[in-house]
Amino acid sequence: MKWFFEEDNTEGVITGAEHIKSSHKPVDKFDLPKNAMIFCLSKWDKVLQENYKTKVLLEKLPRFCGTSVVYGIEGVEDWCFLHGGVGAPVMADTVETLRAFGVEKLVLVGLAGGFGEEVAIGDIILPNKILSEEGTSIHYGFGDWTRLNCLDSKRLYECLSNKYKVFEKPTVTTDAVYRQTFFKEKLWRELGCVGVDMEASAFVNLCKYFDLEYSVVLRVSDKHPLTQNSPKWEFGAKLDYRKEFLTSIINFYIT
Repeated sequence: MKWFFEEDNTEGVITGAEHIKSSHKPVDKFDLPKNAMIFCLSKWDKVLQENYKTKVLLEKLPRFCGTSVVYGIEGVEDWCFLHGGVGAPVMADTVETLRAFGVEKLVLVGLAGGFGEEVAIGDIILPNKILSEEGTSIHYGFGDWTRLNCLDSKRLYECLSNKYKVFEKPTVTTDAVYRQTFFKEKLWRELGCVGVDMEASAFVNLCKYFDLEYSVVLRVSDKHPLTQNSPKWEFGAKLDYRKEFLTSIINFYIT
């Protein structure tokens, strides 16, 4: 069955703009800064609050699936900061909702499991292509592969490569955490991919669909065993990793 039809020019039964105004999660304020930084990792708000003078712009982002506080930074009027949720459907919900608020540029800052031989915990991936193994993007008319066109990529690479090992390589977005099999990850490596996450392809494809400017920055939080005989998987992200990483990204955009 097809999930997307070129001739379908009808609106959704529920739209992001209508949902904001609905009785489900109504808000009084209907505007946000034009730029949004979306975090898909924990403790981002702790890093933000401990290193910047923050203010609450919205107590609850009125998206359909869950919510997030939306923060601003004192003296920085053109950026807001929030959690994007977990998984492709919630990320699509986040992008749709922010677009309804008038946001025009979005930056996704997240984590990826590294399965490429060359990547290690703490490395940065600026994806140049993303393989979608999630179902949300199909509803917006996108297929397996998406090539990224991030306007900030060159400057981001130059900024981050001073502190980190940075890769501009393909990644994968999946819906099925427990189906990242050794067989599948070998196929992904053969396609040139080095890491996997749960949100990036949906994020990029919705930005493309709505003609929004975007960037994606992923930090390798854990290294997957390459074979069944390799040492077992362990999660490697720590808050001390995140503080320096997140402040580097935030400072890049706000200064």
